[in-house]
Amino acid sequence: MAAILIIISAGIYLDKYKPYHTTVLKVGDTEYSMDYYIDMLVLLWQGQPQILQQMSSYATQQTAQMIEQNQILMEAAAKLDTPITVSDSEIQKYITDNQLTSEKAMYDRVHFQLLIQKLQSEYFDKQIGPAEQRALLAMFLESQKQVDEVKASIEKGKNFNDLAAELSLETESKDKKGDFGWIPQGVLSTILGSLADTVLDDSVFSATTLPGILNQVAADNQTKNIDTGCLR
Repeated sequence: MAAILIIISAGIYLDKYKPYHTTVLKVGDTEYSMDYYIDMLVLLWQGQPQILQQMSSYATQQTAQMIEQNQILMEAAAKLDTPITVSDSEIQKYITDNQLTSEKAMYDRVHFQLLIQKLQSEYFDKQIGPAEQRALLAMFLESQKQVDEVKASIEKGKNFNDLAAELSLETESKDKKGDFGWIPQGVLSTILGSLADTVLDDSVFSATTLPGILNQVAADNQTKNIDTGCLR
């Protein structure tokens, strides 16, 4: 993957690494072509051209990691005692209802989003049973300076959801406009695709984190997304 990142960030792969069907990433037995990878890269970052222009290595690395984690999660969900899967008709209905494009990258992105919803409602809720849940609004930002600017904007009356949709650098929070809904403890790390890092989940459910108060937490080990978050 290192070679791919260098090629893309240098902008020279178009001439030297055709055809686009060449495999550039493999997760288990599933292979992903350059064409697919580029489609997913554009899909994930098309609303943030500054990331593609100024942080190309970041965008390419996160795209590869997202593809890998999506595939691993789908395979694991299908192997549960009661398999959790998303049908083709469910995916196609979502694409049609939301007037989305039909390329494979979009199909897989919708598949992952619907799978996360099913895992939360059909698996995690049953595993956890009655437990405290918290309604979470969250966005993920690139620097302390940006966190301070966003907090100032919110205090002046700017809408959290609008700001999250525009500025969040993590795809789930951006797609959800910052609104994760009601979540039980232990689920947030799965939603964010970083199972081993619970720092954000721990902060959300900390006794010192009070509802209705704008909070900030630094996630230094959250390598998938970014290192600074703004939570409410």
